[in-house]
Formats: sequence, structure tokens, C-alpha cells
Amino acid sequence: MNLQMHYLGVLISLGLLTTCAVSLTSYERSFTPYSNNLSCYVCEPGSMNLTNRTYVQWKIENMRCEEPTEDLLQLCEETEIFKPRGCGKLVTKSYQQINFGGEREVKLVRRFCASSGMNLDEQKCVMTMSQGRWTEMCVCGGEACNGVGHAAASFLSIVSPLLLLPLLPLVHIA
Repeated sequence: MNLQMHYLGVLISLGLLTTCAVSLTSYERSFTPYSNNLSCYVCEPGSMNLTNRTYVQWKIENMRCEEPTEDLLQLCEETEIFKPRGCGKLVTKSYQQINFGGEREVKLVRRFCASSGMNLDEQKCVMTMSQGRWTEMCVCGGEACNGVGHAAASFLSIVSPLLLLPLLPLVHIA
């Protein structure tokens, strides 16, 4: 029984470590130091206009932003009005009408240098729905943090406490 309590304590500690990141307010974030050497993945999705190209051609063009490669990594340029403080990703999902009343999901991904920053290794995502489209905007801190593999950290921080729920019956309060 003592061994079970030890493992439960370790699991709870790990769960708390992954979920208790200190989030910055918008005001605090405005003071996040900007980096002169920050690089992010930068790409714009192809236009939804399918004139002079097929859906398959458009899909291939859009895949570049969904799964960025090293050639899309760019140094974030500082200007008088833009100070790079992080990287961002915008994902929009909607549906396109196709013949005979059918529809298909269309996903547009945009990656960019962000002026709204985060602490190193911090990520924040906000999801909204408007006019039948889901949009998720994520901003993160750190070098090239808006790539494909960085969304797993936020998923883990949400799911890890749920994994601890089956262990609650093992806890006995004296």
C-alpha cells in the first residue's frame, strides 16, 4: 500500500508539472522581451479560389503550411512597429460545397512571426467559431515553436490530469 501511495504522489506531481504553467496576462505579455534572432516557420496558405487549378493542386499547395519544412524557417525581422516576441499559427476549418449537395472539409494553416510573445516553451491557443468556421490561433515562445510537433505539449497538459482520475480510489485519507 505504501508503494502505491509513492507512485500516486509521483504521478500527481508529474501531472501538476505539466498543467501548472504560469500564464501571462496581455499586459505582462506586452513586456516580454523581443528577440533579434528569433526564427519561426512562415507561410501563407494558397487562396481558396480554385480558378485555373483543381482542388488537388490547391490541396498540394496548402500542404506546405500544414507540414512545414526547413525551407519555411525564417528570421523574424524587427521593424519600427513590429517587435518579434514569439511564433504563431492560425488554423481555420470550414466546409466547401461540392456537387449534388455534398461538402468537404477545407483546412487552411498560416504560420507567422508574432508580436504577442510568450515565455520560452509556453504555448497558448484560443479556439473560436464564426460563420460556420472553426479558427484556432496559437502563439508560442521559443525558436521555431510553431512547427508541427509543438501542439503535442498542449494536448498532453490537458490529458495528463484525466489519466490520473482512475487512481483516485487508491488514495486513503487518514
